[in-house]
Formats: sequence, structure tokens, C-alpha cells
Amino acid sequence: MLKNLLTQKENPKIWVISDTHLIANELHDKGWAFQKMQNTSVGKDLHYQQKALLAFTRKVLKEKPDVVVVTGDITFNGERLSMQRFAEIFAPLRRHGIKLLVLPGNHDIYDGWARKFKDDVQYRTDQVSPQDFKEIFYDSSYRYAAREDGSSLAYSVNLSPNYRLILADSNIYPMEYSLTHPHTHGRIDDEELAFIEGQIIEAESNHQHVLFFMHHNLYRHNAVIYHNFVLDNASQVKRLFNKYNVQAVFSGHIHAQSIKKAPDCSAYEVVTSCFSSTDQGYGEISLNDKQLCYKRYSFNMDDYLAPAEKHGHLNNYRQYLWDLFEQNNRYHLRYLDNMELADEEKAKIARFLGDMHWDYFVGKGGMSKEQIINSEEYRRSIEVRPKLKGYIDSLIVDSDNWNLKINWKNKWLE
Repeated sequence: MLKNLLTQKENPKIWVISDTHLIANELHDKGWAFQKMQNTSVGKDLHYQQKALLAFTRKVLKEKPDVVVVTGDITFNGERLSMQRFAEIFAPLRRHGIKLLVLPGNHDIYDGWARKFKDDVQYRTDQVSPQDFKEIFYDSSYRYAAREDGSSLAYSVNLSPNYRLILADSNIYPMEYSLTHPHTHGRIDDEELAFIEGQIIEAESNHQHVLFFMHHNLYRHNAVIYHNFVLDNASQVKRLFNKYNVQAVFSGHIHAQSIKKAPDCSAYEVVTSCFSSTDQGYGEISLNDKQLCYKRYSFNMDDYLAPAEKHGHLNNYRQYLWDLFEQNNRYHLRYLDNMELADEEKAKIARFLGDMHWDYFVGKGGMSKEQIINSEEYRRSIEVRPKLKGYIDSLIVDSDNWNLKINWKNKWLE
């Protein structure tokens, strides 16, 4: 007898978001110290995430997926008030029969960077302990657990008679109040791996397909930048997945949309882009007993704001996100200012590289690989900065990162 089934539906739907990086409005005054943090946030929006997430819940309530999964970095830097505010924003889902399932990211638990901002000063603020995390999300998430891991924040959920979700804790964090920066890298230790293996075995015995969620990545999704994003013990996890033919993994962390299948592992991995930047991407997983279909969408929060809520940057929030992204691009391309190039050529190179960055992070290229490498902008970008060739090549999007279909290959279907 399966415990705590979320739904009896034969065709359930899951929405996935990641890296919301919420900082509660009460923790800042939009003053100089906070604006400085915004300016160095690598294109993330810190000002309006409460409003953005509220608007997203309105869309969820309208379209009614069965579950919303959040794959970590819920908060900006592990502020307890931000974590509590996130739970409050999504609380209406439960009243309408929609489940919210969360797992922590590397910024969420005992993060020594947790701050509040007033005028030109940063102050320490309350952090989130592992127990706090469970308590804050008990009503929305942990109360529905089929099993919980005693060594981490991992748990499993029986979505339906056909599906078991495993929500892993891939983060490295202290077990007490922290005064240091969060660890970017991650791993799944032996105790948690034993828990995960037990859940896979139990799911298999019940003829349930496994969907696996975590914050860190199983694969390298960029040929150049992958250090601290891929699990430290990814090879160990891949061996486990191969042993039981786990076929679907969902993660976040790199802020870029990507779908990859490695030749040495049974699983496809879908990485969901950062909800607090670019085009507010989210994924929809549609399931039946033989197949998984995944589609990525862009959320347009302008459609879910009342007229009275549309003021300032909220009059055109998509443009605001684009402007933040462009600001970050300009910072990273400032080396062009010192080049002896005509202003027009500098502008062309900057536009080309800016578009490459955008396409990479949203996971959808505007040009084919052949068009890019044959373009004048590509050639000149490499001529003026030869050491960037490998990086620029790593940004080329030459596969479909918005759609995936998996036909299940399990023993009981043969």
C-alpha cells in the first residue's frame, strides 16, 4: 500500500522552477548598500522577487498543475525571513489542492552571507537551520513525504501510483550558525545515497517510475564553466542511476536552461534556468504511465499584475530583466573599452556576445552553430580576445533545451 499519494491521476503535471533567490522586502530599504548588492547580482532581480513570485502563484492557481517543485536557492543568501516569506507566498496553493515541494540550494542553509540592508550598511540577519527548513516547509512539503532521510534534508514523495519523486539534498553546509560564505560545490554523501537507493528499490517494487530532483548538476552543461556546479561525486551517483536505470533528473544551480544526456549514464538531465533573471523560465512535466514530456516556458508576469500593481519597472518587467542582464554583460565586456577599435565595431562585438549570453542562459539559440562560427562578429570577437574562443564556443546552443520526451524503459513494461 503506497503511502501519502499526492494524486490518483493517470496524467499528472508538475511545474518546475529554480533559483528564485528571494530576499524579503523587509530586509532592505532600497538604499545604497542594497543597490550595490543589486548591481553585483549577476543579472538577478532582487527588488521585485516577492511580486514576481506572487504573480507566478496566480498563474499556478489559474492553470492548476498538480505539483510545483523548486530545485533550490529559494533565498538570496539564506535569510530566515526570506524563507518564511516564500512559504507564505505559496501557501494559497495548498488550499487549492496544489502541492509545493521544495529542496534546498547552496544559498539556503546556514549561509554566513545572510544580511539585511539599511542605508549604506549591511547587518547580519537570522539564518536557516536544517530544522528551520523542515518546519517552514512542513505543511507544503515534508508532511507529504513517503520517507525522509535522517542524515540530510532529502525526502521522497509518492506523486501517484505510477511515480515516485526523490528530492535530494546535494548541498554542503555547516550544522551551526555560520560566519563564512556558502559552499558553491555539492555532493551526495554515502548515507543519503543509501537512502536514495532504498527509495529507488522501493519504487521499482511498486512499479513506479522515479523522477529525481536536486540543486547541483549531474553533468557538465558547459565545456568551460562547470567547476563547483557538477556534483563532486557525480560518477558515484551515475553508477547508482545506471544500476537501476533512473532516466530523469532535474536540477538548477547554473542559472542556464539545458538538457543533456551523457553516454555513460542512463538519465537525461534537465537544468531549469534562474527564475529571478532572463525570461523567468519554468518547466512543465506531463506524465502518463509510459512517457514523460517536458516543455519549458517563459513566464510573463505582466499578465498577472493588476493595473494598480504596474508602476515603475513593473510597467514592463521583461524589459527590466533584459536591462539587468545587459548591465551585467557590459560589466563583463568592459575590456572592449581599452581596445583600439572603432566604436561601431565595439558595439557590434558587444551586441554579438550579449546575444550569445542571453541565448545560452535561456537555452534557445537565435542562430545555428554554422551561422555563428561563419559570422564576422564571431571572427572578430576571437581576433581581439583569442583566449575567449573556448568560452564563446561553449555558449553556442545547438540542441533543443526546451523540449524532451522520454519513453520509459522499465522491466515491468516489457
